Amino acid sequence: LATASDQKMAEVKAVDVSAVASDSYLDSLKRRLDILEKKVLGKPGVNQPPLVSTVKSLQKKLDSLGGSVAQAWQKIESLEELLSLERTGYLKLSEDAKAELLLNYAEHLKPLSERVDDIQSHKDYLNSTEFQGLDNHEKKLAATTRVHTQQEMQVETLSTQIRDLAHVYHRIILQLSAQCIEWDELLSKHESL
Repeated sequence: LATASDQKMAEVKAVDVSAVASDSYLDSLKRRLDILEKKVLGKPGVNQPPLVSTVKSLQKKLDSLGGSVAQAWQKIESLEELLSLERTGYLKLSEDAKAELLLNYAEHLKPLSERVDDIQSHKDYLNSTEFQGLDNHEKKLAATTRVHTQQEMQVETLSTQIRDLAHVYHRIILQLSAQCIEWDELLSKHESL
């Protein structure tokens, strides 16, 4: 294989040298191109390498997409025309249409209007002087909240310990009572003798 390709390259160089010598440089280039095409593409329709069939299939796909791309481009241009400011000016709702929409949604707008009025009535309270320094109070409140949380945890721990101690105390008292009753019975028994 290496020797056959070396021979072909030698032929190409020989053709090149003779072409330059005879001042037919263009003919030489054409022949070189033909030789290279035969090496790469092979004979048309016979034993073509996979590269050639891939290139041909890609060319067919590109040709078929060409029409689709042109159609899409035309659609984009028509959409741009439809969306232009001059064209959209007449698409606005008329005053009668706006009034009709408002009348249709009046039931939904009444509760919303009442909520807005309620918020407006409370706006004076929110803008009062009592609420002006909330940022400073927020920091103090955060610190107090942390302390409160810690104290709640401590109280819970202490409550658990007290409950446990109360159970232990109750058991001890029951045992002492039982022991005292037993001693009392024992003394009563010895006294009766």
